[in-house]
Parts: sequence; C-alpha cells; structure tokens
Amino acid sequence: MLEGENKGETVIINSHTDGTNCIEENGPIAMLEMIRNLKDRHLKRTHLFVFVTGHFRLPDFKNILGGGVQATSKFLATHPDLWDGKRGHMKAVAGLSVEHLGVRQWKEQNGAYKQTGDVETELCYTGNEVMDDIYYKSLEGRSKVQTITLRGHNFLHFGEGQPLFNSGIPEIALVTAPDSLCVISESHEMEKFDIDLMQEQTVSFMKMIELIEGIPTAAIGGCDNYSLPLGTRIIRKVKHRFNREQ
Repeated sequence: MLEGENKGETVIINSHTDGTNCIEENGPIAMLEMIRNLKDRHLKRTHLFVFVTGHFRLPDFKNILGGGVQATSKFLATHPDLWDGKRGHMKAVAGLSVEHLGVRQWKEQNGAYKQTGDVETELCYTGNEVMDDIYYKSLEGRSKVQTITLRGHNFLHFGEGQPLFNSGIPEIALVTAPDSLCVISESHEMEKFDIDLMQEQTVSFMKMIELIEGIPTAAIGGCDNYSLPLGTRIIRKVKHRFNREQ
C-alpha cells in the first residue's frame, strides 16, 4: 500500500503471481517497477498493489462475495475495508489489472508455429467511457501497440479484472491472450517475449495512474452495466499501430 493524501479513496492495481511461463505470470514484475517509481511521489489517493495467488486453483480461491470466479475475488471478500466504501471503509474509485505483458504474436503457418512479425493484440476491458479514454491516452507515444477495448461482461470476462468489474470498481484490465498463453515448455516461452514491448506497456500503466490521479472521483464515475443482453455493444474501440519485426 502506498498511502496518498486522501486515505479514504483507493486505486487497486492487481495481478496474479502464479502462471505457466514468462508471459502468463509477468504482471507482478511490472507492478514492482510501478511501486519503485511511485513510492517517493506525492499521491492524491492511496494505491493498493494486490499480488494474488490461486489463479490456477480458482475452485479453491474464488469467492462470490468478492465478485466471482477469479482469485482476486478472495482478496476483495477478505478485505472489504480497503475498497467497498461502506461503514467508514475505504472506497476504490478505479482498478488496474496487469497481465500478460510483452507478447510477440505467433501463429500456425503451413503446419508450423511461427512468429508473424507483429505484436499480439492487447485485449483490454475498460469499465466505462472515461476509463476507455484514459487507456487510449496512455498509449500515446507507443511504438508497438495493437489493441482492442471491451466492455466488461458478467460471464465472459477474462482475467483478474473480473472481480473488480463485478464489484462495481471501474477498471482498465489488460489480459493479452496469445495462443500459447498456458504452454509449459523448457524455454518458458522466452522466444515469444519482447522486453521492449513490456517496458512500453508498463509505462502506459504509469500514465494511467497519473491520469486517474488528475480526475475527480465524480468524473471517473461507476462501471457500465453488464454487456449480457443481446444487442449490447461489447467492443469499444480497435487500434492498430506496431513496428513489424524483420
């Protein structure tokens, strides 16, 4: 926890610590770098960095009281005083989920799995239009990005941002989903990892924090409604800009 001037409002930054390879479990590395850069700054709000385990043991860690089926739900159910805003508790005004960074795109080509030269599409859930705008502003200056933003979904919401959304916390939840996401290999999938891309993505998350800090709570607003009903627009925006690797 990095305490801010306002100790009644929090921003949650979360990821899972367990995974199968260097891409699936690298969110905490970015979070540690974010903490290092933020720890000596004057913050308006208190920032909670939540490192959860159990992402691969969800039957043992999920908790419906904390928003459903991902491991962060257990943390939320156990520590309502840090986010729900009830009975003098802290109120989480926004959440950032950091998962699966620095992914090069590999696809099957003529029976072989090969690098395409592109970066993998960044799937990102945004809790409302304000958070969506924050996300796209944070991408400015990036040399490598291929992304799509989605509305949260009560049944088909992937990643550790799902409990935030179900708990009414406006989210920006990055959950890149390459074909090899859960592969177990001797290389730990290092050949599919791009450290420069991960650095750019980490800088984007820092920009998101700075942008959220500058917005009043009332202007951030709450989460959009569920996107379950037929005809509801799930995809918000698509953006392509990347350097093709030769």
